[in-house]
Amino acid sequence: MYRNSAKRRRFLKRLPKATGVDVIINRLIQVAKIYVHVLLSWSSIITFGCCLLGILLYYSASWEPLQLLWARAVVEILKFGGHSAIRTGHNIRIGNCAIRIGSSCTYIPLILMGLPFVWRGDRLIRDAIRMLFFVVVVSVANAARLYLMIVYLAKGMPWKYAHDLINHLTYGPIFILIVILWLKAMRRRLAKKSEVVPGKTLS
Repeated sequence: MYRNSAKRRRFLKRLPKATGVDVIINRLIQVAKIYVHVLLSWSSIITFGCCLLGILLYYSASWEPLQLLWARAVVEILKFGGHSAIRTGHNIRIGNCAIRIGSSCTYIPLILMGLPFVWRGDRLIRDAIRMLFFVVVVSVANAARLYLMIVYLAKGMPWKYAHDLINHLTYGPIFILIVILWLKAMRRRLAKKSEVVPGKTLS
């Protein structure tokens, strides 16, 4: 018994020890396998399909009533901020600056693409509250973006800073955040399913 234990200890000493880099690499491989399972699941396929349907809906529908609603809302926000703004249809004039509120200015593309990632499919009421909260957050962020954009354009700031930069700093982070939250939720759901099925692992 002692002889076997001594041989075993000598054998283990000869094995290469795992370094911190090896541990990190193995962890990354395990995480990558988990997210591959997530992306190849039916829930992910349905989510991405609904996202594409949202894009098709945006380009196939007319959003003129929503553009008018946003133009009116932005004018009221500008007046509340102490700026003299005039609206003519979709167009807003403040000083010598005139801006047209297009369909993309309503952030309806972000809402249509983001809603499938917000929906979890667990409970109807919880999903409805989560989706409503997402729409409210996007609308508030868009209102702040349009306000800053128009004010800075009226002050003479170049379009690439007043419009493009502010838009990228608003649109991108919101969409990336909801996708990350969706991935985490899908990972937890997949982990729960693997615990229920005997012998099934994600690695």
